[in-house]
Amino acid sequence: MQLIWLIVFWVFYYALHSILLVVSVKNKISKLFPSYKRAYRLGYFTFSLIGFLLIIWYYKQIPKHYLIEQSTILQLIGAIITFFGLLICTKALRGYNLREFVGIEVVEQNTAQNQLKTDRLNKYMRHPLYTGTLILLLGLCFISPTQEMLATYVVSIIYLIIGTRLEEKKLSAIFGKDYEEYKKQVPMFIPRIKK
Repeated sequence: MQLIWLIVFWVFYYALHSILLVVSVKNKISKLFPSYKRAYRLGYFTFSLIGFLLIIWYYKQIPKHYLIEQSTILQLIGAIITFFGLLICTKALRGYNLREFVGIEVVEQNTAQNQLKTDRLNKYMRHPLYTGTLILLLGLCFISPTQEMLATYVVSIIYLIIGTRLEEKKLSAIFGKDYEEYKKQVPMFIPRIKK
């Protein structure tokens, strides 16, 4: 039953996470609370962080059901994969204005700071932060090969695929032909091997 609750918590978290990023939802909330419009991103980030930490707390509390026996070699492989995922996430975040990302700084939509990012890791894959996250979670599955970690990984994969498609619709609306051309040139998650 605890595994089902964990899945429900992740699904609810990810669904709310996506719904709150939909432009029409942001606009409705901004109309209800006009004085908080500029603080929306900070509120969203704070909600996301608290929700994530609560699910991690729940995950730590419930008993784990191992799919295979833990071993030093699995943990070593997992640590290497996790490190690689963390490295990609760190490099991906360097390409963004972190003050804007967490909502401390507000950047208007039509400014030079809010341009389509096609440099750094974004020239190899459109969503390097999501790629890094998936690799990191895969590593954690090796470190802790449990039903609970596998469920977290599977729900996260499904969310990232659906969430990415929703995000790409928004990016196409914002950047138009530039984004459509970028999509044709650069893969979503896995970089192309150049010959």
